[in-house]
Amino acid sequence: FKQDVMSEDVFLGMGDKTPGSSDCTHMTIRIQFPGHTMKDLDLDVTTQKLRAESPRMLLAIYLPLPADSDRGSAKWDSKKEMLIVTLPIKRDEW
Repeated sequence: FKQDVMSEDVFLGMGDKTPGSSDCTHMTIRIQFPGHTMKDLDLDVTTQKLRAESPRMLLAIYLPLPADSDRGSAKWDSKKEMLIVTLPIKRDEW
């Protein structure tokens, strides 16, 4: 999970944010695909599910919180052979 915090939240405790997931704005999913490249992968994200597959591997999971799949992003880390998916959390559907 990710939060937008300021220094007063972290060091002074003056903000109203907690370290819990209830104040997070985004969730990040990291998926390793050893021996693959980005062009081998197919990613499908909906409000409640994530599906990532290649010719040899498949991951299909339910997301812990509703996500805004239209505003999400995916990046490929070629050194780690990892797909990193970042999705904004939809608080109004929670």
